[in-house]
Amino acid sequence: MKSNKKMSTAVVVLIPIAVGINLIGGVIVNALKLPIFLDSIGTLIVGILAGPWIGALTGILFNFAGAVIIDPVWAWYAPTSAVLGFLGGFLASKGFFKRKLYIVALGGVLAAVLATIVSAPISVYVFGGVAAQGQGVITTFLVGIGKNLMEAVLTAGIVSNLADKVIVYALVGALFANIPKRFVSLFPYAKKTL
Repeated sequence: MKSNKKMSTAVVVLIPIAVGINLIGGVIVNALKLPIFLDSIGTLIVGILAGPWIGALTGILFNFAGAVIIDPVWAWYAPTSAVLGFLGGFLASKGFFKRKLYIVALGGVLAAVLATIVSAPISVYVFGGVAAQGQGVITTFLVGIGKNLMEAVLTAGIVSNLADKVIVYALVGALFANIPKRFVSLFPYAKKTL
């Protein structure tokens, strides 16, 4: 999992594109009030193509861009995006994205668990449990039927994140199953992992 000392031009260009992909996904989900996120596609792509640390950096940059452009709340979830970007790069280093699509989609389960573990305390202690768009509805319902706040946020988080991350991993896995090798060759990290 060695990282290059310098980022290639392709990686420097890819990062803002990935942030834009994440923002578009987040805006669509926010507008439709869906209980998923779809805001980690670009971060995962960068993690796979450029490595875990650059994936983590992309996640952080995305959340701060989202905080400026859309909602300041997004900045608080930068650690979650960093973990997701790092995980994508780490899994790529282990050859995970060379596997069958259904196995890649199952990687979303691990991503969902990690995202929930990192996000739930932020949601509870900073925002009283209801910071995420559609997920807040699930949390409110669970509290209403007697669950304590942390339990409700963890349950809502795992439900939302499972759906979201499995979809994200399946989409990105399908992309990389069909991506031209010429494109991958622009990314030194990905030449070893895809």
